[in-house]
This record gives sequence, C-alpha cells and structure tokens, in this order.
Amino acid sequence: MLLYINRARPEGGRGAGAEGRSNQISNFLLIINPLFTAVSVVIFKIFLIFFFFLLLLFTSCVYVGNL
Repeated sequence: MLLYINRARPEGGRGAGAEGRSNQISNFLLIINPLFTAVSVVIFKIFLIFFFFLLLLFTSCVYVGNL
C-alpha cells in the first residue's frame, strides 16, 4: 500500500517522470510565493512613505514660498 502511494505520487528525483518535475516546481512556487508577496508589500510600504514624504516636502516648500 505504501509503495503504491509512493508510485502514484512521485516527488521528483531519480526515476520520476514529468509529474515529479512539476511537483518540484509547484513546491518551489509554494515556497517563493509568500516571500514574493512579503517583498512586494515592503516595497509598496517604502513607496508609500516616500510618496508621503515628497508630498510633505512639496507642501512645506509651497507654504514657505507663500510666506
């Protein structure tokens, strides 16, 4: 029974066909996807802070210019 399960779901490596390779790729994507989303969220936060800082700088320059 265990041998049958192992044969039915190859994990990749020696003797595995295309299913094993696609399984390896999907495992790789499962590991990479949360990392990628975390990195994109961090980049978005940095961009948001940078944009807010530029807006603050611009408004302060306009305010000082109007004095």
